[in-house]
Amino acid sequence: MEDVAGAEQSGAKETGVQDSGAESPEWRESLRERKKRLTRALISDTATEMFLERGFDDVTVAEVAEACGVSEKTVFNYFPTKEALLFDREPETAAELWRALGPGSTQRSPVEGVVGLLAAERQEMLVAWDAERKAVLRRFSELIDASPSLQAARRDMADRLERTAAEALAARAGVRSEEPEPRLAAAALMALIGIHEDALSRCAVEGKDATETAEVVAAEVARAARVAESGLWWFGALTEGRPNRQQLDAAADAARQAGRQVVTAVRQAKVAWEELQRQGPPGRTGEPPVPGWASLFEGKAKWKRDMLEHKDEWKRAYREEQLRLRRDQRELAHQIREGARGRRRGGPGPGSRRARPNP
Repeated sequence: MEDVAGAEQSGAKETGVQDSGAESPEWRESLRERKKRLTRALISDTATEMFLERGFDDVTVAEVAEACGVSEKTVFNYFPTKEALLFDREPETAAELWRALGPGSTQRSPVEGVVGLLAAERQEMLVAWDAERKAVLRRFSELIDASPSLQAARRDMADRLERTAAEALAARAGVRSEEPEPRLAAAALMALIGIHEDALSRCAVEGKDATETAEVVAAEVARAARVAESGLWWFGALTEGRPNRQQLDAAADAARQAGRQVVTAVRQAKVAWEELQRQGPPGRTGEPPVPGWASLFEGKAKWKRDMLEHKDEWKRAYREEQLRLRRDQRELAHQIREGARGRRRGGPGPGSRRARPNP
């Protein structure tokens, strides 16, 4: 989610903010705010270009300030560290995560919220997916890989964004952000973002065009999203109705029960095998076989015949069990929504006068 497009993206940001101000009478950008925004974008874009051209360690903050026509103190007024000059979109990304995951989100589940966020970012990036853009993205990745301080800064930023995601999910579900459920869900959602970024970088290195890149990245994100959705379905169902602590525990127990049925089946198969082994091997040549083990080969052949005879029956039973589990899950989600209906929705989020995200 880092800014790697330079001044071209900043121009797009300018237009977006001005349009937003024109359409929303609740917020107007003052002349001072506009000047600060443009100065911040100028410093970041200039620093990014210098870093890509000469390397991160070979460019000083004083040189960036001189190139922008400002003082070194002014640079640090906008960016707390030198590394922050490169990762300048963290506040915007935190706000986007809160809107996608927080109480005001219109998405059915947290996974859908992040997938939609990534799709919008991917579409914007691929509009100008030319050789120059791919070269910049490759150089950006190489720049980070060559600098331990940038790698540490990126990890720190990812940790802060993960905390923001956990706080948004907790506010949406009506629980504390320190609870295990929102923390685990936030970690899974941030992994989705990492998969998206890695796929984009790999396509840039391989020189794929915009159409192929869109297909490859969307397919990988969709695969990861299916895994995340299967693990977080209960959280998505709960967040629709602002549930209480008891409902959260009930949904988690239902998910655990579904997994326990699989574990029970595996254990039963293991017990059967151990019982067969305890009966002992067949007797030596000229001796009668040990009772219960008539013949290893005969037993194997009989087991194979039984498998073939009952294969279709077992398949039907398995499908019926899967359908029953899905019905139980839908029923649980429906009960939670019905029980939470009528509760007051809403909560703090970006744009709210009560609170804003704290990445």
